[in-house]
Amino acid sequence: MSMVQLRIELPTYARSFTIQVLDTCTVREIKEEISRACPGRPRVEGQKLIWRGRFLMDDESVETIWKSSNEPRVVHLSVHPSAWATGPPTISAQSSSQSTPDPTSTQPPPPPISTTAHSGTRSDIAAEQLPYVFARHVEAIAVIVEGRVNPAGVHAMPRQREEAIRVMEANGWTWPSILDEPYPEITPGGVKYERVVVRGAPYLSLRNDGAEPTLAQAHALRVLGYTFSILMKEFYTASQTQPAYTITQTSLNNQNMHNIPHINDLLQQMGLPPPMPNVNALGNQDQLRPPNVFQDIPLRPLLAPLFMLLLRTSLLLYFVAPTRKPIFGILILAWMLYEIWQPIRNNLLQHLQQNERRVQQPDGGQGGGQGPVAPGQAAAAPAAPGLNNLPAVQGRNQSRALMETLGNMNVETEQRILTEATQENPREPSLGHKVITFFGLLLTTLHPAIWNQRRAVLRSREGALRTEVNSRNALRRTDLEDDEARRQEEIAEESRRLLREMHGRRPPWVRRYIARVVDADWVDDTD
Repeated sequence: MSMVQLRIELPTYARSFTIQVLDTCTVREIKEEISRACPGRPRVEGQKLIWRGRFLMDDESVETIWKSSNEPRVVHLSVHPSAWATGPPTISAQSSSQSTPDPTSTQPPPPPISTTAHSGTRSDIAAEQLPYVFARHVEAIAVIVEGRVNPAGVHAMPRQREEAIRVMEANGWTWPSILDEPYPEITPGGVKYERVVVRGAPYLSLRNDGAEPTLAQAHALRVLGYTFSILMKEFYTASQTQPAYTITQTSLNNQNMHNIPHINDLLQQMGLPPPMPNVNALGNQDQLRPPNVFQDIPLRPLLAPLFMLLLRTSLLLYFVAPTRKPIFGILILAWMLYEIWQPIRNNLLQHLQQNERRVQQPDGGQGGGQGPVAPGQAAAAPAAPGLNNLPAVQGRNQSRALMETLGNMNVETEQRILTEATQENPREPSLGHKVITFFGLLLTTLHPAIWNQRRAVLRSREGALRTEVNSRNALRRTDLEDDEARRQEEIAEESRRLLREMHGRRPPWVRRYIARVVDADWVDDTD
């Protein structure tokens, strides 16, 4: 056994130090030595050592990590904010002064700002400006720490939500759709967080390192990823006054303006020839440019129909087997040639129609062949754009409407049946309805746009059912001391009772459908 030297890099606080350990010691023993040598004495359970882009496990040893004696032994240290025993080390002033100074700046650097006071001020301002986002933030923390969702939630704040969307869009931000998605069902287990205070600032401390978060906790963590960024940003609302700017302008009187010589006079005094008149100043500016030989080829409109054609042809070849019946193979080949020729024919006809409309326009449709325009004469007004593209726009709108109609097939009927079905009037769909719907969706959802439309509609319906189940199964809280909180809990308990009664009046087949929706995995499209 021999002693080896390890260099520990702490980039968060711009520090590095070296320790000496045995070549047979484990990563756990390295962390204990770091806890003794590093300023701030970070606890072992809050340390993470990174080497070559991966976290080192506690049971790994030095001789298995660095097998060669010539290999540099450098690891990076990451410490959780709640793991500092005596507080984190301070960043030295040299690290902040290494950047290149501005040569025009003569003012001294501003004094350091208290992070705790700034965070508290931003929280108060964010709670006043964006109460809906702040409520979502508090709700996500409650899901992670307490494992519960408020039954009333933020659904009673529609006006605050619209105000938050308006403020964010006015400041150039896009409203994240994850703030409108419901939480999955609360399940036991997952990660355990505890509220701690470090140097006067609140933190969440992880207690079971290595545990996998539940679906609800994972959704809450993604919500916090958005709300932290939004709440730490300072937004300007319409009621706030914009910062005033002072514009300094230097004006010259008329006498000084007349005394300034012209630039051409100065050049002639230096011996340069007088400038030549620009004879092409009023020439035709709309000259024809050479054609672009390497134009962009529209591959996407070509590949999508070709892919669908190959898919349909593969299905026909699989079911028909043209090797045993050549006549079917000839028919399939003729059909493929027709499908390939049809988009080419449509494109040629479209170009011919555009050329005919261009010829029918005044001056042959050539707006750039006009003569030179006099200095005081206005140019001719161009033709109104968009009139020639009206058939194409109408065709796209009709195609989009057809896709939405096929994607929403039987959705309103099924939703009405789920809502109005009772024990006395089950209204269960018939076998014929199920068979027709199955084969209809099997054929129509081959198109990606119809598939995405159908998936979005079903996801919205299942999300509403999951939200109802979570609210109905929520437990009543008995640890409330405030009168207002107890009153809100009574209202929530009354809502849960009404939901249970409504669920009890549903027929068995509706209850089985809701159970299947809740038992199915919730797939998150934001990943």
